[in-house]
Amino acid sequence: MKNTIILLTALLIIFSFTACDDKEMGIFYSIEEERKVEDNKIENNASIGNMVLFGDNYYAAAGNLYTVNAASNYAYYTDSNSEGTWSIETGLPADKLCMSVGEVNNSLYGVFFDRTDVSSDPSDLNADLYVKGVDGWTEYVPSGTDIPADLKIEKLVALNDVGFVQAYTLDDSNTRNYAIYFFNGTNFSELPTSTVDLTSGVSSEFDVAMDGDSDGDFEYWITYGTSLFTLTSADPANATLILVEDTAIYSGTNATDDDSLMGIYHSDIFGALFLAKSDGTVYYRTDATVAEPSVIWTAVTDEVPTEPGDFIDFTFIGSDGTTIKEVLLVGSRNGYYEFEKVDGVSITETEFVLPEESAKQATYSTLDLRYAIVSSFFVHEISSGNKILFALTMKNGLWSNIEYDDEVYRIWNIE
Repeated sequence: MKNTIILLTALLIIFSFTACDDKEMGIFYSIEEERKVEDNKIENNASIGNMVLFGDNYYAAAGNLYTVNAASNYAYYTDSNSEGTWSIETGLPADKLCMSVGEVNNSLYGVFFDRTDVSSDPSDLNADLYVKGVDGWTEYVPSGTDIPADLKIEKLVALNDVGFVQAYTLDDSNTRNYAIYFFNGTNFSELPTSTVDLTSGVSSEFDVAMDGDSDGDFEYWITYGTSLFTLTSADPANATLILVEDTAIYSGTNATDDDSLMGIYHSDIFGALFLAKSDGTVYYRTDATVAEPSVIWTAVTDEVPTEPGDFIDFTFIGSDGTTIKEVLLVGSRNGYYEFEKVDGVSITETEFVLPEESAKQATYSTLDLRYAIVSSFFVHEISSGNKILFALTMKNGLWSNIEYDDEVYRIWNIE
């Protein structure tokens, strides 16, 4: 996610505890009938840092850390007798706000900062890592190669039960000196770089993805400000960050030196790794590529109309009630867009379009979601073939897309 979006999300989280907006109504697409969109207890103007499934429960970081049983949450929309609403997690550290959560080595970790740190200066947001235990959340004290005591944490990204932490120190001139740490649940280790000095970094952009290479090389990819890195080993504990120097990524008709790399995501649908830039350009690298990582990225001809966020795969039944649609969704500063896999159309020539709408019912364009900053998504297969799609926004809450009546139609609900 999202250059200014990461830092802005953290700041917006601070101010997301005021009164809720009214419920919204709308339909992702529908065939037969319209239903009222439900509202499930998270502030409608909340900024959602991220969301995870841990055990049987969802956890959403939005300043407050919210949780709900996943099955009960789904039943809330499909069973009128269900009471599966979100609530604030118990046992949280006192006077702390949660920025992000993630599962690492079968434990749930969260980045929390002091409410008293909140000021007009974002550098005052000094966060710590906490781990969820039987008796609540306790501060995590690293062993081995520790994070220095004066390091300030910005984000935790957990992927495939492995954690990556972005953190920085402030020098005498108040300049941020960044580092990226690998976290395996036992200790933190700084990822060394062989081609660039991260300590001169000034951007808060940070995201991680894994590709689908069968040979295991260059398995992890990391966006960091305006740079893209890959790891020299599939094992982060023994890897070095290598700068990807593909000039195509850092050029283009709208490119400037300040363009940040945004979301990075591996799509199983397209069999490719996708990378977005703040100018709206999207690049891809197919799983079949075996060349060095500096010469393997291709630009999609079409562009995301507004600054993109992150991606996610999603499959659903189209508005004709029978056609299977396979799409890559991408968030933006004005809702989200679909990138549909179509037989006979190359990835390069595929277009970013607004979600499918039905002329019979209220459309996506009527929702607050349509004009929200959609920074990321989360998908959970609640039962065989039945997936729930969540859209995480800034200042417009958490939205879920639920399937009703055996795939006849889906509805967006504001959580």
